[in-house]
Amino acid sequence: VVELDSNSYPETVGETEHAWLIEFGSRKCETCKLFEPEWEKVTELVDGVRFGHVVIDSPGGKMLARELGAMKPGIPNVSILPTWGEPLVPVVNGYAPATEVAAKVAVALDRLGLVRGADGLYRRSDARKKDEL
Repeated sequence: VVELDSNSYPETVGETEHAWLIEFGSRKCETCKLFEPEWEKVTELVDGVRFGHVVIDSPGGKMLARELGAMKPGIPNVSILPTWGEPLVPVVNGYAPATEVAAKVAVALDRLGLVRGADGLYRRSDARKKDEL
């Protein structure tokens, strides 16, 4: 899981063709603390995506969460970034068991029309471009 903030995001995620699953949370939020072990399990249950974590307690984390629109659904939340430049797709907000999050991620990846590449990572297929969504 890669820690992301407004400084690391462009160079880590920038121009990627792969899907990211990003969890937004706070060290001060009790629900976020309860969700931490579930998030760890999600990273074991879900494959084919890269994982990111944004801590909104830091100025850079808060700035990134705001830029991506991740503050609106509340925290904790798990969202998919289908590819660089696309909007986040919220999957779960609030506490949820890892198995439920993993199931919702699978449904969301399918609905987004993402397919696995030769490297095993989800990305846009050539047949379905992001502007068709």
